[in-house]
Amino acid sequence: MILYVNQIQKTMNFKLLGILFLLIALSTSGQVNFADSTVYVNAFWKKGDKRYYTLLKEKIKVSDSDTIFISSTTSEFEIKVLDVSKRSYTLEWAYTRFDIDDDNETVRRILNEIQPIKYIYKTDKQGVFLELVNWKEIEKFCTKVSNILKKELNDPAFEKILKQVEASFFSKAAIESSLKDVRQFHAFHGAHCKLGELSESEVKIPNIFTEKPFDVQLIMTLESIGPSGLAYSMRSKYQVDEEQLMDATYNYLTRFSGSNNIELPLRSELGSLKNEIKIFSIINASGWVYYSIQNTTVGFGDEQDITFTTIKAK
Repeated sequence: MILYVNQIQKTMNFKLLGILFLLIALSTSGQVNFADSTVYVNAFWKKGDKRYYTLLKEKIKVSDSDTIFISSTTSEFEIKVLDVSKRSYTLEWAYTRFDIDDDNETVRRILNEIQPIKYIYKTDKQGVFLELVNWKEIEKFCTKVSNILKKELNDPAFEKILKQVEASFFSKAAIESSLKDVRQFHAFHGAHCKLGELSESEVKIPNIFTEKPFDVQLIMTLESIGPSGLAYSMRSKYQVDEEQLMDATYNYLTRFSGSNNIELPLRSELGSLKNEIKIFSIINASGWVYYSIQNTTVGFGDEQDITFTTIKAK
């Protein structure tokens, strides 16, 4: 949200607003069977286990044939297993450092004032994300960021926008759907794939605009199995139904424009709407990720925001 503040404040461009809302909104060696070259992605974690990672997030904007660098953020985080039960794991994901390469002074001041955030969440026994436990704490963090923005910008019109964003997106479901890094880490847990075969399925993901979830086409492949089955690599592609995405986004922007006295362009003028996620991960036999890179593309027509997120074990 922060990265688009100046653009929205100056132009109130609806394509940028649409992208803003989308970016706020929107898993033991016994895993590998060499007899039929299949992998079951399960978690074999113990209470007290810790892993340390670095994370690089690079954002660019593509408009027509032009590519514009937006920002680069480097961070570090620790994942710790807090508890293990018969049916679930409780994990703590704690960011320990942020370095950002961005010319936006507001962004820099916010990062200097806020403390590194921490997620506590549950997965099932396979490592599939279930729920965010400390979502109330994260809600307070989001409110703090929003209040800093209001103070920095000192613009009544934009303050009104932020209040509407808070009302729509500061809920447990919306916050859980926004945990992009966590969801990337657990993207393949619970999967069952055969080497070289393409697995296609239709899945549902939360829709923060309405109670009706989005239909998503999921394509997944097991690309390789390492020696002795100690690690394997997997690739996936998520494509949200464009018509459903456009309906939900345009309906929201219609309500938003009405309450803010902003002229809404025709739906046909916005062009097609895209939300696509590609992930490649290397996972070890106990369910810990060695390496993962995610390419997220969100945009209207020929204006697209692309984020590259790379997670590496330290």
